[in-house]
Amino acid sequence: MNSFLNHPTCLVDDILDPPCHSCAVHHDDQPPLVMVNRVGLPQVALPTFLSFSHSHAFKNGGPRMIWDSRSSIMEEPNVNEREQTMGFLTSTIIVQGISEGAHKQILGQVMDLNCLTWIFSLVLVE
Repeated sequence: MNSFLNHPTCLVDDILDPPCHSCAVHHDDQPPLVMVNRVGLPQVALPTFLSFSHSHAFKNGGPRMIWDSRSSIMEEPNVNEREQTMGFLTSTIIVQGISEGAHKQILGQVMDLNCLTWIFSLVLVE
């Protein structure tokens, strides 16, 4: 897959909670990723989320991190931002009494389930 149809005005910054902002794109996306982020243009997609916080994917100011201008630090997207990135409405999985870490883990597993479903659909088509 070399291209992805994306609305030209849909940006990562549009779904982030204030005062957070996406990071600059430092490298064009490369296969096997869908190639939507380009150097010099606003970020239009965040990379895939993992099922757990504090993984290698969120270290060293990587592309999965966002800038919180209030605290002046790079941080992981919160639950609301992850839900919106995945196309869910805010608070879709909010369950009282479950920590933010547990919510992030659930969202990571939802992504895994979507990928697994897609793989099985390919097998069934064959």
